[in-house]
Formats: sequence, structure tokens, C-alpha cells
Amino acid sequence: MTRLGKGDALMFRRSRIVTICLAAASLAALAGDKPRKQKPPKASAEASHQLASLSWMEGVWVREQGKDLLEESWFAPQGDSMVGMFRWIKDGKLWMVEMMTITIDDGELVFRLRHFDRKQTPWEEKNSPMTCKLKSIADRKVAFERVDGEKAGSGYVISSPGPDAYEVSLLAPENAPGKTQTFAFTRKTH
Repeated sequence: MTRLGKGDALMFRRSRIVTICLAAASLAALAGDKPRKQKPPKASAEASHQLASLSWMEGVWVREQGKDLLEESWFAPQGDSMVGMFRWIKDGKLWMVEMMTITIDDGELVFRLRHFDRKQTPWEEKNSPMTCKLKSIADRKVAFERVDGEKAGSGYVISSPGPDAYEVSLLAPENAPGKTQTFAFTRKTH
């Protein structure tokens, strides 16, 4: 075994100190300059409870409107989300489809919706689904308010007046009152 001389030992210690400092600086750079602000766990627990309380939406809901068939389906809440789909059949042909999600983002429920035509061409811009934040929630009723685009302030109220009844109301912005349009559905049983 070779012993290090006094100068070699000092050089070895300095080399270790430099290595440790470089490693610490690298970790600090990876972590970013700003400390991350975390939401209190209560907000996430509350949002998780709110999402679970929307389980009444699960199922397939149908509405006949003249010759048209409207159908909306929701999967049960799972993890931090619910996923839904809507289709509108006009004169026996697919006219429009919607993809919908309700997710927990930053401790709050957020409803997103995107329209597609029969060829799956999106109606909205590529990176711009309609985005609505939770406005209110009650027993078998939830309201979302749009926060993006020129229709900010408009929204959706989804409710279930009975175990086999489901309604979606489209609301005009508060600053431009207009006609509220309500679609009443019934639970599909077969």
C-alpha cells in the first residue's frame, strides 16, 4: 500500500471538496431558482371528495330530438379524473362528437371539452379546448364557468333531477345575457 505524501493528501481533500460542491451546485440548478409553492393537502382532499361526489354522472344518457339522437356517456371517477363522450347523430349520420374531462388541477375541479366533426377535425384551436372551472357543486348538480376565450363567463350546469334523469344547461355569459339552452336526457337501459 502506498502512502500519500502531505501534499498529495491535501490535493486529494481539495479534489473531494470541489467534487462535492459541483454536485451540490448541479442539484440546486436542477431544482430551479424558485422554491415550489405547494397547495395544502386539504385542497386536494376536498377536490377529490368533490370529484367522487359526481359519480351520479356515470352511465349512458340519451335524448331524441326530432330525427336526431344525442347520447352522452361518462365513466366513473377514477384517480384524479372523469372522462366523458358525447355524440350527435343527425338524420342517421354522425354530425358531431365531444370529448370531455373533469380533472383535478392545482386542487380544483376543471371541466374541459373539445368538439370534433365526423372526420375528427377539431372545432377548437389545436391547443385550446374549452376550459371551465368549478363554480358550484351540490347534491346531483355541478356548475362550471368558462375561463378562456371570447365566451369567458359562459358555462355549463350538469344536473340529475332523478336517478334516471340527466340535464345539461348551456349558459350565456353573465355580461351578455342570452338564452339558456337545456338538454334533458334519460338513462339508457339497454
